[in-house]
Order: sequence, then structure tokens, then C-alpha cells
Amino acid sequence: LQEQPKTMIHIKKGRSLRDVHHESDKAGVQDFVLLDNFQSEDAFIENLRKRFKNDLIYTYISNVVVSMNPYHELKIYEPEYIRIYQNVNLYELPPHIFAIADQAYRSMRDELMNQCILISGESGAGKTEASKKILQFLALSSVNTGKAGNIRDRLLQSNPILEAFGNAKTIRNDNSSRFGKYMEVQFDFKGEPLGGKILNYLLEKCRVVYQMPGERNFHIFYMIMNSGDQQLLQHLGVHNLSADDFHYTSQGNASIVKTINDKNDYRQLLDAFKSLAFSVGEVKELLSIIGGIIHIGQLEFEALSSDDCMISMPNMLTNISKLFGVSQKAVYDRVFTWLVKRINKSLEIDYTGRKTVMGLLDIYGFEIMTINSFEQFCINYCNEKLQQLFIELTLKSEQEEYRREGIHWNAVDYFNNKIICDMVEENHHGIIALLNEACLRPGNVTDLTFLEHMNKKLLRHPHYLSHATISHAQRKTLSLGRHDFQIKHYAGDVNYTVDGFIDKNNDQLFRDLKEAMSKSSTTILQECFPRSELESKRRPPTAGTQFKVSLNALIEILMEKTPSYVRCIKPNHDKRPALFDADVVRHQVKYLGLMENLRVRRAGFAYRRPFENFLQRYKSLCPQTWPNWDGSVKDGVKMLMDHLQYDSSYYQLGHTKNFIRDPKTLFAIERLFEERRHWIATRIQAVFRGYWQKKCFQRLRSASIVMAANWRRKAAQKRLAELKLAYTTLRLALIRWIRRRQHAKLVIQKFIRGFKTRNQPRCADNAKFLDFVRYRWLMELREHLPHTVLDRTWIRNTPPSLEHASALLRRMHKMQQCRQYRNSVNKNPALKRALVLKLLASEAFQNKKLSYPNSIANWFVQDRLQPVPFSQHPLRNNVVKALERMHRDTAVNYVINVTKFDRKSFKPRQYVLVATNHSIIVLYPNTLKLNFSLDYPQVLGFSVSDQYDGIFVIHASPTTPSNKGDWIFHTPYVIEAVTQIAYYANKIKEIKVQKSIAFERKDTTQGTITFSAGPEPTFRKNKQRLEVFSPVLPVPEHYFRFKEYLRNRKNEPQPPMVAMQVRRQSAHERNYEHEKWLETQRQFSREKIVQGMLQKKSQAPPILEAQHIYGEVTHDVTAQQQNGVSNIWSDVYNVISSSEDAVYGEVVDPTPTKLEQNISVFPAHDIYDVVEDTQNAIYDVADVNNVQNFGPNSVGNSAA
Repeated sequence: LQEQPKTMIHIKKGRSLRDVHHESDKAGVQDFVLLDNFQSEDAFIENLRKRFKNDLIYTYISNVVVSMNPYHELKIYEPEYIRIYQNVNLYELPPHIFAIADQAYRSMRDELMNQCILISGESGAGKTEASKKILQFLALSSVNTGKAGNIRDRLLQSNPILEAFGNAKTIRNDNSSRFGKYMEVQFDFKGEPLGGKILNYLLEKCRVVYQMPGERNFHIFYMIMNSGDQQLLQHLGVHNLSADDFHYTSQGNASIVKTINDKNDYRQLLDAFKSLAFSVGEVKELLSIIGGIIHIGQLEFEALSSDDCMISMPNMLTNISKLFGVSQKAVYDRVFTWLVKRINKSLEIDYTGRKTVMGLLDIYGFEIMTINSFEQFCINYCNEKLQQLFIELTLKSEQEEYRREGIHWNAVDYFNNKIICDMVEENHHGIIALLNEACLRPGNVTDLTFLEHMNKKLLRHPHYLSHATISHAQRKTLSLGRHDFQIKHYAGDVNYTVDGFIDKNNDQLFRDLKEAMSKSSTTILQECFPRSELESKRRPPTAGTQFKVSLNALIEILMEKTPSYVRCIKPNHDKRPALFDADVVRHQVKYLGLMENLRVRRAGFAYRRPFENFLQRYKSLCPQTWPNWDGSVKDGVKMLMDHLQYDSSYYQLGHTKNFIRDPKTLFAIERLFEERRHWIATRIQAVFRGYWQKKCFQRLRSASIVMAANWRRKAAQKRLAELKLAYTTLRLALIRWIRRRQHAKLVIQKFIRGFKTRNQPRCADNAKFLDFVRYRWLMELREHLPHTVLDRTWIRNTPPSLEHASALLRRMHKMQQCRQYRNSVNKNPALKRALVLKLLASEAFQNKKLSYPNSIANWFVQDRLQPVPFSQHPLRNNVVKALERMHRDTAVNYVINVTKFDRKSFKPRQYVLVATNHSIIVLYPNTLKLNFSLDYPQVLGFSVSDQYDGIFVIHASPTTPSNKGDWIFHTPYVIEAVTQIAYYANKIKEIKVQKSIAFERKDTTQGTITFSAGPEPTFRKNKQRLEVFSPVLPVPEHYFRFKEYLRNRKNEPQPPMVAMQVRRQSAHERNYEHEKWLETQRQFSREKIVQGMLQKKSQAPPILEAQHIYGEVTHDVTAQQQNGVSNIWSDVYNVISSSEDAVYGEVVDPTPTKLEQNISVFPAHDIYDVVEDTQNAIYDVADVNNVQNFGPNSVGNSAA
């Protein structure tokens, strides 16, 4: 179809496409039967013109569709149109080819009657497009359950293949079918397509070697040349060449057509091959054969004699993959036949059920060319046969049926073309018979001989003329040459040239050429030229005979089906849209017999059915005929029509059939039947459900009886088996009981002897007993082992022979518990370092500085800078870089805010004190710039008071560069600061706790700092000394409580021993007893601590004297600090316990720091292990005797 602006249909919101479609069809009448002047041919053509001008290309003649080719695309074939034309009566919607397809499909599905749709018309009238639209409708509207796979796609995809190999551009049509095609689509009883079959007729194979000007060869040749597939083109030897470079594709000078896209069509062809399951090898062989034909067209031959010739250009043979050695026409014809068979194979399906068939005939139209040869003769003969079929089915048979049934009507005259068909196909006298006779006649027979023989046989035939049979006057008007003859067809007079008739009719190949092709390595050629054909001795039938036989077979197939008709008309010869040529249309209306068809329809009845079929289908509409009618079928039909209130003007009853005049009457009856069918289906379903439920109940009852009987039998068998098993079990149990009694007697006797001799050396009498006692004791010990190092219970009532083993096991178990505890501390470096620092602080300050008990509950941290920690300070990087300039490997270990006092005026200033691994740094608090630094070798020691204040003095060596004297600092965290600085300086031994502190100034003069108790922290200054007053801080209660606990524990009795039991305790019982024991110990500790606190209030701390290397120092030490417990153990307790409840639960520091976050929390019952039974194990953690040797380089050693 030529590309033109598409017709757009605008649908307003809220309106359906069905309503818009109805309103758009207002031009002329939709059915020619409704024409007032139906006898006038002019009125008929004028109605076609009106509708054509409004793009209404379809019009009815009753159930025949007249289709006009618009020569441009219309938007009336979309899926929405397919949906609205499904399951509707013929006249409910405007005329459309979808309506005829739906009517034929529903008749086939509902009435199980085979259908066929006959599409006829001239070349270019749109027959091929009409067949494709019908296939499209059937594919989208039919039932699809997936049973036949993608059969619908395969049916649609067969068209591109057949059009590529069988269609070509002609003067009148750019996509003209050059072969006849009859397609059958097979359906099951539900209307689902199952498969298909295609029959092809009379391919115009001469087009392969010759095309008229303005025409092209078959489409496949140009698809290959314009495919753009370089690999294929190189394989075929046609790369870098065009269709104009080859003889077989350039004769018509029309290789390029604007309305044809060969490249796009080639892609669709490959997709169709895939859909129809063509293998890659088959496609390659098929295209290779086409390429070989293209190359053979380039060969030229030079005559050597009257019988011999040679190839004038032998080098051309190199471009041909195989030399077929046979006429190219025959190869292409047989390949096309193979292609049709191959498509039929892909459409086959195994189905044994009942099938119905929908036939679709798309065959060449009537042709009158400038030169008409054997091909046009066969084509027009085919159209005569189809016209005869139309006459038989619509005109003649209908009138004969009216007379046979006794129906009153007015007869219609029509032209019966049987005389023309007989002239062509009659035996012995027909043109085909005369042509075959000429082919078989011996001697030199020419086409003129055949023409002379026809002139003799058909001299007086009214539809035959030739140059020899007409008068001298007629020769001037008819333009018949001496080699021409004329046949007066029903569609018009056609002059045929007899030249080539005999050769084309013979269509024979020499035996040696067939044999050469049958030996080809190409599978397709082997199938096209089978060996069986060579073995046959019979003369093959001529082309005319083959066509006549196949055409008569087609007529027989069509006669068995209910026909529907699509009559295609082209509006002009120029393929121009919107151009209506009345003369061209009038000629087609005449030879299609549309006026005769119209007159028959107006005079006759639109619908007829045998009484049996009509009554069987519609009997449910009348109560008297439903469900069964006992009288004659004719009376039943009469009763039915009377009940529906139709008189004789609407219908007539013949002898065997009911004739309905108006299609609308039939549609009304059909609509009532559709409504009634739902009621029938409901009744059938109800009856069937009742029947089915009854059958189900009967089956269930029968099954329940059988199941009950079998169940009772099975239960009795099971009960018998149980009784037998019980008897056997009791018998065996009795035997075992007797044997066990005998064995028990022997065992008891043996154990009695062993018990009597248990204190004697091991012998045969007591060996078993001693082994049993040892085993039971070990099993009981396993269940009652202490769970923690604090649990001092042990199994009691140990047998005398196992007392030594019990002592060894008890010691080994305690050592293992201590080792596990020690390993847990070693696995946590942060905890280990924190404990080391606490131990150092304990050695330096316990029993020396009064504020020490208040410091032990808090972990030492490394970053005390306020308000922003040093690790987050924005100037941190500057400080680090400055320190690295002093020492390359400098690391900041401790940072704290301090108050520094002037050595002379004792004026306080705020600074930041930093301890690195090399020196002590003093920084300005705001800028963090360096004020002063002191390397550790220049530090003499540290002085701290024994009071609650935060003053500490760093004594510097007089040899220090730029010596300014000793440094005086104050901080709330004095114990933490001094311990960590001394630790990193390796000066733990140089920490002095004094009553008063003497210090040196830059001028070697000395100053003194005195300390006294006061209500609040104050500083008094004069020229020689600084007086520091600090309030007395209460000692934490947990400190007293733990001291009292240790003192009382030494005097308390041993905890109760666990009695040996015979029965093993479960895990739940063991855990319960352990928790109960811990609760007892905790309650005991609480009571003792309360008693100690009451006693402490009534006691005053004594004053003790102690010696120091710098002089005598007086210390206030509480009585609780005078007990014999080592300092290290009380310090470890103080490190761990951070609150009053720490002794009784898990230890968690309420203000964790970075260091403290890495210290794992461990249960308080481990404290008892630290302070009580595992002193040796703890000394492995931190050797108190070597604690003064700890330094920054020795923290990770094995001693630590």
C-alpha cells in the first residue's frame, strides 16, 4: 500500500469506539440490498463512490463483502476493532471484513460446519491484504489454551515467506501474487486453531527469466541483494554489487520501488523462518539456490553449430557454486513447491479429536495484459471456474433450491459461464485436450499447428475467435494477428498469443538433467528432484493437465464447505488514493457478477436451514417444543415461529427447510437464543451437579464400607500382633529378671566381701568394691567441683584410699583456676596496664597520703585536657609537630590541666602539662604553645604532701639548661598525675610523701610549702613559704567495708563441705546450689561490713612515725590500714571496686574514659581470688618485689 496520511479517528472522553464507528458510517447505504433502485448499475456504482470518498471501503450484498482498495492505510484494523467485531451479528456494526470473518468463525465453531472464504478480484484489488486481515482476525479472536503452541504465530508468519518467493511487482500492483494459494486452518470443537495446510497453484515461473518493463522479479531476489548481510552476500558471491548488475533482476528497470523496503522485508523473512522452525542449514541452502539462479542468469552461450554451443565467458563459472544443468524456471518452481510443503510440515499437529476447517482462498485475479500467453490463459481459466462455483452456490443453486422446496419467488436471469469452462476443459474437444494432443503428436509440431487444430474444432463456438475464423471486416476491429486467438470470457474478451503454448505446456526436463540434480549435495535439491522420478517410465502430465486436475480438486474442496465471499475492486489503474474511475469500477462490477448477486438476494431469502437443524437449535425458545417435540419437524418449526409471533411475511416453510427472508429476523431469533442458552446452561449444570453429587455419594458410601471392613480386619490383625508381642516381651522380661536376680545376688555377695575387707590391701575380694568406690567418688567429684577460685568447698567423706588423690586433685584444680584467671588478665593489655599503674600508686601512696583511698575507685586516664580533649583539640597537630622537632619519636602519653605557682610570689597561672616518652612539657592553655620543657634525666624526683590537697613539686637538676628551679603544680588528680609522670620518667622510687615540701629557686634559695587541714581549699603566701589548707575528705565506705571483710574472714570457720551423694545432680541443681552459696557469702559480707563501720566510728586513727630519705615524715594512718594484708591486694580491690555494690556485682565505672572502655568488666567474686587463695598466681601478674623496675619500656615484658 502506498504511504499516505493515516486516517485518524478522535474519540471524545466517555464515548466508546463502537459508537464512534457507527456514527462515522453515514455515507450511502451499508448493504446494497437496501438500495431503492437495485436494478440500476449506475446507482450501484454511485453508492460505491460515495462510500469510497469517505474511506468507507466495505459494503455488503447480504452476506457478501465488497471491498474497495483505498491505496493508503486506514486505522480500522487495530486490535480495538477486532474486539468490537467479535461475537456480534453481521448487521450490528458497519460493514467490515472482520464481520465476515467472525460470522464464518462462529458458524464453524457453534454449528461444526466447515467454512471457506473466497477472495476474488483483479490484480491490485487488495486480495492479498484482505487474506492477511482475515488471518489476523482469526489469530487474535480464536480460543487460545496453548495446546497447539504458537500455531497462531506460525499461521501469520507463513505469509512473509510465501510473499517473498511468490509475489512480485507488476505494472498494476507492487505486491502481486504470482501464484494461487488456498490455506486451510484446522480448529478443534472449542474453536482453537490446531494447525494448517497450504495448497499452491500455477506459479508464474517464467518471471524468473523475463520481466516486462516496469516490473520486477520475485521479491526474494531483491531482498537478498539489499539485505545488508555482508556474510551472506560474500557467500553468494554478490557482495559489492546491486540488483542492476544482474540480468535476471534488471530487465524491468524497476529494482528500486518507493513503496517496498527490501531490507526490512528481509529481516521479517528471517523472523518468519525462525517462527516456522526452519533450520539454519535449510535457510542457507534455500538462499544459496536463489544465489545460484542469479549467477546462472549471467552466463552467455556461443553457438558452434546447429546442435552445439559453448560458454562464451568460462570465468563466470567461478562465481557459481554449482551448475544446475537445468532450466532455471524448473529449479525455482520446484523449490517453491518444496517451500510450501516445508511450511505445511511446520503447521502439522497430531490431533485425533473432531476438527473443523476454515478455508481461505487467495488466488490471482482476472488478467488482460498487452501480451497474453499460456500463463494468462490458465489464470483466466481459473477465474472462470471460480465464477462458475459462485454461480452454482449463489445464483443457480439458490434458484433451483427455491423451486425444489416449493418457495414462491421471482426468477432472476444471469449469465452461466459453464459453456466457457467446457470449451477449455472438455475431454477430447477442449482447448487443454487439443493442446495435449499437439504435444503428443509425433513429428515437427509448432504452435501454429496447434492454432489450426483449434480453429477446426472450435470454429462455430460462440466464445472463440481467431484470425482464420472471423470475417474480413472483423479483422479490422478485433486486431487479431495470425498467431492470436480470442476467448470471450465472462469478464471480457481476451486476445491470447499462441507462441510458446506447446513448450510451456510440455514443461519437461531431460532425464540426464534430472539425474544430475538428484545427485546434488544440497538436501533441498535432492528432495525437489527425487530418484523415484527417474525410475518412473510414465510420461509426466503436462502443465495444463496438472493445473486442470488441481483446479477441479480445489473446486471439490470448496463445494464441501459453506462459502463466504469477499469481492475486491480497485478504484483506478494508477494506484492513487481518493481517485474513483467509474469505468474501471463498472468493468469489475460486471465480471464479478455483483448485480446478479444483488438481484437474487433481493428476490430471495437470506437464511435457510433444514427443519431438523433449525428445530434442534432453537427449540428451547418455545415451551411446546422444549425439551422434546413428538410431532413432525415441520409442525415443530411452525409452532416455534408462531410462538415467536412471526407471520408468513417473515418466513416460508419449504418441503425440508425453513426460509427466513430478512437477516434481521434471524438476528433477533439468535439474540433470543443467546439469552435462553444461559438458562439452559444453568439447568444442565444443576442437573449434572445433582447427578454428580449422587454418584460421589454412592462412591463414598461404597468406599467407606470397604474401608471399614478392611480397617476392622487390619485392627484385629494389629491386636493379635500386639498380644503376641506382649506375650513374648513378658516371657523375655521374666527370663531377664530371673537372670538379673541371680547376677545381683552374686554382685551383692562380692560387694559384701569387699566392704568387709575394704581397709585391707587390694586383693581379689575387695578389688571390684574399691574400683566401684573410686569410680563413684570421681563421678561425684566431677559434679561438685568448685566453679570459681572463691569457692572453697570440696567433696567430703573421701574414702581413706583416695585421701591423697583428693588432696592432689584439689591443689591441681585450684592451680588451673588461678592459671585461667591470670590468662584472662594477660589477654587484656589495657586492663593489665591499668592494674600496673594502680599497683605503682599503691606502693607510692598507700598509708602515706590521706587522699589515696578516695582515688583508688577511679581508673587512671591518659587525656585529662578540658574543655576539649587533646585527641580532639584543633591544635593537636601543631603540638605534635613541635614535639617531633624536639624528639623524632615523641609520643604524647599523658595530658592534664594544671595550676602552676610562681616560685617567689606564688602567683597561680593555668597551664597544660604534657608527659611524653622523653620529657615533661608545659604548654599555654589557649594556644598550646611551648612554655618550658624538662627531659626526664634532669628530673630528680617528685614531692607530694600527706594531706588531701593536690600540690605536687617536680624537682629539677641544677645542671638543667636555663634552670629556673623546681616546679610547683596543683591538680585535683594529683595521685594519677604523679604516678603516670613518674612511670614514664622511670622515677617511681623518687616519689616522696612529706608533711611539708622544700623546693629550690633559680637563685638557689629555698622555699617551703606547708599543709594543714581547713574548712575549704585555700592558699596563703608570703616571701618564704606557701601555706596550703585543704578540707578533710571522708574515707569511702567500701574501703572500710573491704578491710573489715578481710580481717573477719581470717577468723571465720571453714565453709561447710559438700556431702558425698550417690545420686548425680543435674546442671540446674548445681547452678542453684552455687548461686545459693554466693548469696550466703554476700549476706555474710554485708553483716561484717556493717559491724566494722560501727566500730570505726568510735576509734580514732593512731599516729605512726616513718623514715624518709629526705628526713622524718609523720603520717596519719587509719587502724584499718594497719592490718597485715599486703598493700598490693587492697589496691587491686580498690581499682576494681568503683562503688559500694562492687563487691556484690559486676564492676562498671560510671565515667568511662578511652582507657576504661577497653578494660573488660569481670565479676566481683574474682576479688576474693585476688585477696585470698591465689596469691602466688597474682604475683605472676605483677611482681611486687620488682614493681619499682616497671617503666614505659618494660610494661609488656613477661614479668609485667
